[in-house]
Amino acid sequence: MPPEPKVIHVSAFSPFRDQEPPDTTIVIRGEPPEFNGPDSLRQHQDFYERQAAEILDALYNSLPQGTFDRLGMAFMQKKVCLYRGKTE
Repeated sequence: MPPEPKVIHVSAFSPFRDQEPPDTTIVIRGEPPEFNGPDSLRQHQDFYERQAAEILDALYNSLPQGTFDRLGMAFMQKKVCLYRGKTE
C-alpha cells in the first residue's frame, strides 16, 4: 500500500483583491526518466531545468510575495549534499 500523499495548505496570492485566488496543485510522483547515450548528460540537465522552471513559475504566480521571498531565502540557506536524500 503506497503511503498517504503529503498535503500542505498555504495562503494563495491573487493580483485582484475582489477575486478569489485560484488553487495551485503541484503533483510530485514517479521517478525521473532514464536517459542513455552520448547526449544523456544534456538530456538530464534539460529535464531538471524544465521541472525547476515549471515549479518556480507555479509558486511565483501563486504565493504571496512575502512567502515567495522567504522560500527563496530558505533554499539558499539550505545546504544540500551531493548524496540523494541527505542534508547537512
